[in-house]
Amino acid sequence: RDYILLHSTMIVRGDCKTVIDQLNSRSSARKMESKYCMAVTKIKEIERLFSLHRSHSAQFTNAREMNIHFDHIPRENNTLCDAVCRLVVYQKQRCIVGSVIDSVKTGGIECVSSI
Repeated sequence: RDYILLHSTMIVRGDCKTVIDQLNSRSSARKMESKYCMAVTKIKEIERLFSLHRSHSAQFTNAREMNIHFDHIPRENNTLCDAVCRLVVYQKQRCIVGSVIDSVKTGGIECVSSI
């Protein structure tokens, strides 16, 4: 099925109001500047990929631009995403603790007690 795509809109939702406000140019990137810079880098990569895809895909050849819109979603309204993020952090912590325990068991880390 052929269609003409004039505009593409990507909606990015996040629970960090500071970063969302910075991306929407409502505030300057003073607080959480590293996260803001990382987000800007990702946005530029998405725009580059869209442009590349547009130039190689017949259905996107008429697309003029890509709009990216940023919405703030309070964490209490985003329980699923919050739960997934907490699970990822928990899994990473378990992995780190497991590595430390393995290193102690194999003699890779020396434990000194001051008791």
